[in-house]
Amino acid sequence: MAPRDVVNSLSRTAVAVAALMVAVSVTIGVNLMINSFRYTVQIWLAQVLQGDIYLSAPSLIATQTSAPVDERIVQKLKNWPGVAQVFTLRAVTVDSPDGPVLVNASSNAHVTAERLYLSQDLPVEQMQSRMLKGAVVVSEPFANRVGLPRHGGTISLYTDQGLQTFAVIGIYYDYTSTAGTVLMSQQVYHQYWQDRS
Repeated sequence: MAPRDVVNSLSRTAVAVAALMVAVSVTIGVNLMINSFRYTVQIWLAQVLQGDIYLSAPSLIATQTSAPVDERIVQKLKNWPGVAQVFTLRAVTVDSPDGPVLVNASSNAHVTAERLYLSQDLPVEQMQSRMLKGAVVVSEPFANRVGLPRHGGTISLYTDQGLQTFAVIGIYYDYTSTAGTVLMSQQVYHQYWQDRS
């Protein structure tokens, strides 16, 4: 009887049935979107936040600190009893032909293995040795902003030694900056910039 009543009184029930269908489909769609996004962010956080303790100097910018930590504090922490490893990261904005670029220079030898990649030109095990020779990895928002190809791209940055071109060997997922970041070895950063902060 119920299906016959729906058919016989379409003028009254058609709108209610359509509204119910839209509500159910929106609920399913939003649920899938939230679960997918939550899963991606959980994986990203698990890969990026692997240290036990993070230390940064006070800064007026909450999202990305660029204030340097005193070198004496870093040395003291390296010699602190029970500390197995200390890695440093220099976050600095540099100029490029595409505008300002946030560069993260890391001393962590395993930094490439701690990322989830959208695309990569090499196996993860080989990426760190290439980064020590001057290659970089970039975040997905940066690659999208400057129009980098998924494989074989390059970026140019103004360094203390003039304009330098760096091979991009990977694009990783990142949610910390909408403008995106360039991740390089701190050893390479020191080679091109006179900044030991």
